[in-house]
Formats: sequence, structure tokens, C-alpha cells
Amino acid sequence: MTDADDPGHADLLRSVIWQLEAYRTELGLKPAASGDGHGYVAFDADGFRINAGCDTLRGSYWLEGDRLLFSPHVASVIGDCPPTLRAQEQTVLALLPAVTRLRRADAGLLLLDADGQPLLTLTRPQTSPLQRRIWVLLAYRNRDDTIVPALPEPRFTLRFDNATRLSGRACDEYRGGFVRDEERFLALEGPLAGTRFGCREPAVNRQAEDYLAVLGQMDSYRVDAQSLLLRDADGRMIARFAAMDDSPAAAEQDAFRTAPATTAPRALPPAPTTRLPVPQVIPRTAEQPAAGVPVPGAAPPVSR
Repeated sequence: MTDADDPGHADLLRSVIWQLEAYRTELGLKPAASGDGHGYVAFDADGFRINAGCDTLRGSYWLEGDRLLFSPHVASVIGDCPPTLRAQEQTVLALLPAVTRLRRADAGLLLLDADGQPLLTLTRPQTSPLQRRIWVLLAYRNRDDTIVPALPEPRFTLRFDNATRLSGRACDEYRGGFVRDEERFLALEGPLAGTRFGCREPAVNRQAEDYLAVLGQMDSYRVDAQSLLLRDADGRMIARFAAMDDSPAAAEQDAFRTAPATTAPRALPPAPTTRLPVPQVIPRTAEQPAAGVPVPGAAPPVSR
């Protein structure tokens, strides 16, 4: 791969982790299904990564001016995947050898074939950060493994105070640490701590216990302008939030009022921090090609 002749295009490709917006089918461009929220395309100096809803496909690319070519040598970690997303992945994979150049678009990038027809459209991710917002709980997975709506009062909240710390209110105030990455991995780091007032009503207490347990199960997230979705290691939704309208200053002050100085923090029951297990790396070889793509050689194994 070389990009020395056009650092502008290289900088553009590597500037963000692109969102896979649409891909070409016999009927035209089709919006990409996001699956668990991991539909992305990323470029760096070592190669490319594409996730079309199932596995992460890795390989090399060549860039000169607006010419963009993908190597037929593609490696992947094979995992379980719904048939619809698996079919989408195979279609995207089959399009890569036909890409010959790229073109800027208002919303992002177009990857084109030799006739100038768009094969893949990529958009910049929405600038909707986790931080500097208050998230209000709308629904959660309870101890019976059922998604239920949150009680209207009191409002349970979540806020990411900075890059490593979170806080919120679930009757009591709570706080803790978290880790995340650019591929939407998100998990608690260590146990939560909080005040010890408790809730007045048993139903609210039960919701608080289930909600705090849910935070310990989060493994990935999806965020947009108005909502936040948390998922566990199996890709199941465990909690859904709406962004609070932060125009009234009193709302934030009420949601995050400081507990009295005489209130000693207590350690909440530790919640497990689950990560996806590292799957076996299975390189695609000439004997086991991906559908629609000739793979003349094996790529080196890639771990997550």
C-alpha cells in the first residue's frame, strides 16, 4: 500500500471510523442493516477493517490519488450470525474487488467501480458523544430476563462524566469507572459505589437493583442524537435511554444534586464485567474462499 502521492485522501480515509451506510445489490443501493451496531469501515496504515454486521474482515488496500483498490487476501474471525446479516456481509465482501476509486460526498465517501457506479457508501458517524449529556432510563432487562418499561418516577439517570468515570441516580446516587473503545465496546471497570438512602417503594427498589445489575452486564453501546442503547456480550439489549432536555438548568441540578456530607458511600454489590470471548481465528484460504471472492492466498491470523 502507498499513499505518499496523496496524503489528503489518506488523511480523509483515516480521519474517522466510517459508518457503512449502503451497499449495491441487483436492485440498486440498499441501506445497510446495523445488526448490533458494529457496521463500520476503518482504514489505517496497516490495512482496512470492515464489519457488515457479523465478522470483522481485514486486509490491505492501495491508494493513489482517487484510486482505491482492495487486496483479495481477506482474513476474518468466524462467529455466529443471523442469516440476514451473513448475506449482507457476503454481498459487501463480493463488492470489494470491484472497487476502483473513491469520491467525496456531502455526507461522506462513495466507493465506485470502473464505470463510476457507487458500490459502497460511507458516512461520518454522528457527532453524538456519550459525555456531556444526561441519559434517562426508558426500559431495561429485569431479573426475569424480560424487557420492561422503566417506572416514570423517580427517573433513573446515567451520565458519562469524562473518558473513564460515570455517575447517575437510581434512587441513590451511584458512580464508577468504565472502559470503552472506538468499536463501541463499553464495560464497567470495577464495582459501583453509591449513597445508601434507598427507595421508599418496593417496586422502585427492585428496579434499582435490576438496573444496577444491568450496568454490570453492558458490553457494547449504540448512541445517536436522542437515544442510547446498551447491549450485553450476546448482543441483547439490556437498557435503553433517552437524552434529557438539558435546557432547564434545574433539571440537571435535581438529577445530580450532591448527597449530604454525612452520608457515607457504600459499595454496591459487585457486578460482573463481561467481555466477548476471544474467538478462534480462522483465516480464509484458497481452499475455503468467501462467497463471490477469489482468495488466492491466506492472510495472517488476526486476533480481536
